[in-house]
Amino acid sequence: MTILIIWVMLLSGVLLVMGVNLIKAYAVKETASIGAEQASIAATDVVYDYVLMAVRDYDESLIGIGEGLLEGKSVEKKIKDEQSNLMLSNNTLNENQALHVAVNTVLKQELSGNEKLKSYIMDGLSDSTNEISAVVSNVISQNGGKSTGFKVQLFDSQERIVVEGKATFKSSGNLFDSLIKDLSQTGKGPSIPFIEKLSWSNKTLGE
Repeated sequence: MTILIIWVMLLSGVLLVMGVNLIKAYAVKETASIGAEQASIAATDVVYDYVLMAVRDYDESLIGIGEGLLEGKSVEKKIKDEQSNLMLSNNTLNENQALHVAVNTVLKQELSGNEKLKSYIMDGLSDSTNEISAVVSNVISQNGGKSTGFKVQLFDSQERIVVEGKATFKSSGNLFDSLIKDLSQTGKGPSIPFIEKLSWSNKTLGE
């Protein structure tokens, strides 16, 4: 009888430890998922920042100045006007969201047949990669994940940035002392539709 009680206690202890570790593993996966999702959104913001800088550089070039004079507006002015119109007509959009929609609306039109503008935008995207890596690392770390070992895909089939982030799971209990494992989760940012107008070869940043 005493032996049976001991075995029941041991089995209960093992089951308890396994239950605790399952809960911890789920929590770690959630950490990785949240970090990847937030990082993909932050990386998308970086892309828009660099694209807008590229638009300004184009507008200040000789061909951009000439086009602006002919059409009465620079590309950046068209974007700003579209942003203003969106905010007046759609009160569900905040300023940043309206800007992103405006960039896509205007660039999908402007990039058609304008190889010089395409070149500026492509250069801007290429220049953004270092900052994207730094931002992704920082955001994942702030959300409890690993600041290294991530992957960033620019872009998937729906023109989204995809981030694969990791968080480290460390098991509890003497039976699992040696179990340390990185758990990966994927996050996807919002679509950037104007990318389809570019001859962009998908890139993967990180390991």
